[in-house]
Amino acid sequence: LSGEWNDLLGFPAIKHHMIIFGDSGQGKSTFAIQYGKYLAQNFGKVLYISGEEGFSLTFKNKFVLNDVTSVTFDVADIRNFDEVLKFVPKNSYNFIFIDSLDMMKISIQNLREIKEKYNNAAIITISQITKTGEIRGSNELLFESDIAVLVSSGVATTTKNRFKEIGVKFNVFEKFESSKQAA
Repeated sequence: LSGEWNDLLGFPAIKHHMIIFGDSGQGKSTFAIQYGKYLAQNFGKVLYISGEEGFSLTFKNKFVLNDVTSVTFDVADIRNFDEVLKFVPKNSYNFIFIDSLDMMKISIQNLREIKEKYNNAAIITISQITKTGEIRGSNELLFESDIAVLVSSGVATTTKNRFKEIGVKFNVFEKFESSKQAA
């Protein structure tokens, strides 16, 4: 990785597992789309599984606002674990985003199966948090991830990173704020 992505994440292994988590409406999907765009433009094929929003207008707008036009960035409206295994061909993607584990009811065991089947791909997952601020589901999600990024109020902060120090911040909506100021 280079530039702002290297500043935030360092040099992750090719087959890393990143978990992006936070409360609803804080910028998790936008951050994931931005990271996916960068990966698609520089490192290979990306699949973004939109299990939470499907192909809704708000989801499509995130792609338009982030100017995602790469031919190596695919989006799929897949709604559960069984559909992932059925519809995503093995060895077809370098990076697989799953948005979100919670809405798709993907357990830690299901995630392990996904990581095993797609063992040549980096897996980037999105999860909600509980009212107490804990990641929804099993804490094993954090233990098994290489990188964990909390997104709150449009700021992504690394809370775990095997490849760089933690506490590094990234303003998810910065480009939108600067374009509003220019207008």
